[in-house]
Amino acid sequence: MLYTCTLIIIIMESSQQPLKKIRLSGGARKMLKQKEKSIKGNRSILSFIQSPVSETVISNSNSVEFEDSSYQLESTSIQGLDFSTEYPTDRGHFEDIISSDMKYSIMSYGPCRPIINFPYSPDGSGVLRKFSASYYNMTTKSGLQIPRLWLCYSILLNRVYCETCWLFANRNQKGFKNNWIVGINDWHHMNDKINDHEKSQTHIYASSVRLHWSENKTINRHTEEQIS
Repeated sequence: MLYTCTLIIIIMESSQQPLKKIRLSGGARKMLKQKEKSIKGNRSILSFIQSPVSETVISNSNSVEFEDSSYQLESTSIQGLDFSTEYPTDRGHFEDIISSDMKYSIMSYGPCRPIINFPYSPDGSGVLRKFSASYYNMTTKSGLQIPRLWLCYSILLNRVYCETCWLFANRNQKGFKNNWIVGINDWHHMNDKINDHEKSQTHIYASSVRLHWSENKTINRHTEEQIS
């Protein structure tokens, strides 16, 4: 009986003592911080995937904003791409004209926008210049970075090209030029060339067709003949 009472008193006294803080070792604290950072990173990635991605086409009179389907089409639809290469949607893997199924696969996988040590090549005047990843974004006067999701770079060709026009430009349009479809490698005044292309009727038309195509997964036969 005496032992039982003593045990009860000890338990009651220990339960009334405040909890002591446990001091983690340096290694344990480092692991905990890395775990918290990983969790926050996953949340950021999840919010990025769930947030809509838009591409803005700038014309002389107005702006047209639409959802870019590169990140929204079903990944299970990706067929016909060469996944043994690092960049399966590189323009250098394909012909000028491709099938609708292949277009769907390219859009599902995403644009070819590598960030590498770009090689130098001579421009029209013979000066060595190279592409820069900074061209992938448009910088506003306030410093805001807006992705040009249409702008891609082919490692195989060492050329920059417009994926939207390659897939959806009207080849029968009056004044049509295929320079942004086959690719450009004259890096002199590249900003001006990019801005001019964004304002061109060819690009604006191709962007509208891409929007319609991504929303409806198809286009009418007449339009298909124009872009083929």
